[in-house]
Amino acid sequence: RTKIAYFAIMSKTPKIHDINVRDKKVLELAFKEYYRPLCYYAFKFVGNLDIAKDIVQELFVKIWDGNGLFINEKTFHTYLYNSVRNNSLSYLEKESNRKLINNRLSEEIKSEAFQQIEMIDSELINDIYQAIEELPGRCKEVFKLSYIQNLKVDEVAEVMGISVNTVKTQRRIAKTVLKNRLRTHYLFIFILFW
Repeated sequence: RTKIAYFAIMSKTPKIHDINVRDKKVLELAFKEYYRPLCYYAFKFVGNLDIAKDIVQELFVKIWDGNGLFINEKTFHTYLYNSVRNNSLSYLEKESNRKLINNRLSEEIKSEAFQQIEMIDSELINDIYQAIEELPGRCKEVFKLSYIQNLKVDEVAEVMGISVNTVKTQRRIAKTVLKNRLRTHYLFIFILFW
């Protein structure tokens, strides 16, 4: 009884000779017969039905385009399932590697971006302090007391022994000089000192 059932199944199976010569109708029949079980088999590996379908479809395209020969229906069957398993595992390996690579690249990019920002920040701060040091004597002193030590206008006037109006004038001159000197960094300076 088992032999009769096996023979009935095998009679529906496409003939190997027709598969080997890439007979379109026979390959379509093989596709219809094996597509669902192979998709289910691939799905057990990859856990995504669309990807499982892609794996099975790519296998049949490979069979259609290929020149491999199958000895009998059993070797064809074995080839299909082994190929789906191997292609599913390859997909998982590529996905795992892709995620690992993406994570590493993401971390490197973040790290490089952070280093660039740190470098730009330190260069910018250096440029600002250098420009402040190049201000004329009294102007530089007023600016440092006002903006670096955060003294009020009247406190700067008292410390330096000058009038409040002179402090305001010297601050305005310092801002103008720094604005011209550090034109490319002006927005940052505006936020920092105003």
